[in-house]
Amino acid sequence: MIHTDDRFAQAVADAVTAIERRTDAEVVVVAAARSGTYADVSARTAAVAMWVGAIVLLAIPHAIGPVWFVVDLALVGLATERLARGSWWIRRTTRASRRRQQVRDAAQAELVREAVHGTPRRTGVLVYLSALEAQVEVVGDLGVQGRVPGGALQPAIDRLDADDLDGFLAGLAALGDVLARYLPHTEDSDDTDLPNAPRIRP
Repeated sequence: MIHTDDRFAQAVADAVTAIERRTDAEVVVVAAARSGTYADVSARTAAVAMWVGAIVLLAIPHAIGPVWFVVDLALVGLATERLARGSWWIRRTTRASRRRQQVRDAAQAELVREAVHGTPRRTGVLVYLSALEAQVEVVGDLGVQGRVPGGALQPAIDRLDADDLDGFLAGLAALGDVLARYLPHTEDSDDTDLPNAPRIRP
């Protein structure tokens, strides 16, 4: 998880500051450990483990009292449910399309939460990094969409590496190049400055 790197917060803040010296765009970086609870995944895994556990307990030749039977199943379910919350398991038991949608939904929520959509010129740009899904979503407000051609940002977005800090920073710099080309900096843009430090979500 690159957002747990000791260099992350300062390096990203410096990168955003450098970008905003060249463009009227307001860049906000949000880094999250995951974009959903995936509670259904852990619950389903626990249910399957308890079902298998029940079969095993019933197959044991000596008798098991009903109380211990229930206790054993409960312990299996609790232990499995906790293990199934892990990133490794979720990545291997969910579809890529579902993880992608979780990231998109979370990014849209952060757009509102961080008021990226509320700058006077509507030039906010959210860069949302989600570690579990290893994905980066970039959402530009209406002022950005109206002035930056649809495909112009994509090469820079593709460079935003969710697993490598240096790659992520290189992608931010490339994003800044595109924004500076289509949304060059003007003096009065400094009147609406959002904090440059990244927001970290657990």
